[in-house]
Amino acid sequence: MATPRKNAPRPKSSGRTAASATSVASAPHAAAEPAHPLAEPGVEPIEIVDTITEQIEGVSELVRRSGELGLEHARVSYDSVKEAAGEAAGNLEAALTAANTGAKELNLKAIDVVQASAEAAFELARSLAAAKTVSEMVELQTAHARKQFETMNEQMKQYAELARKVSSDALSPLSQSLGKTFGNAA
Repeated sequence: MATPRKNAPRPKSSGRTAASATSVASAPHAAAEPAHPLAEPGVEPIEIVDTITEQIEGVSELVRRSGELGLEHARVSYDSVKEAAGEAAGNLEAALTAANTGAKELNLKAIDVVQASAEAAFELARSLAAAKTVSEMVELQTAHARKQFETMNEQMKQYAELARKVSSDALSPLSQSLGKTFGNAA
């Protein structure tokens, strides 16, 4: 507790004592509004306690409802995230499966190209071995080169088309998922 300073100004008093203040407050002309409806004369203390208890219970009920609403919102959000994660995992699995299948198809196509090229080379070797003249050998070699160029060109077109199909198939589940995600966000 602080001690008063020597030269500190003292609060001015109205000159009334506690007894005179009480008598003024109880005078009919000086009656003020009660501070609270429960502070009215004639209200029993138990009524005051009951009213306060009801108000506290009302606040408790509001807090409880607010908590329940927050919990329900959290459940809905969790379910939504869980569903989206499961869908994303399924789409990723579908994309990887399609990519794996496509890679196998591309590998088989590459093997077919190599096999066809090897067979053509052996066929050329047989033809060259059976040739009687050098001009016949040149003619066979030229025909083989032309045929191989055309075959390679066609095989590369097929390979490129297959690669395009594989990439489209592999990315389709992911692009659909992204489309759905961004479509829902818009």
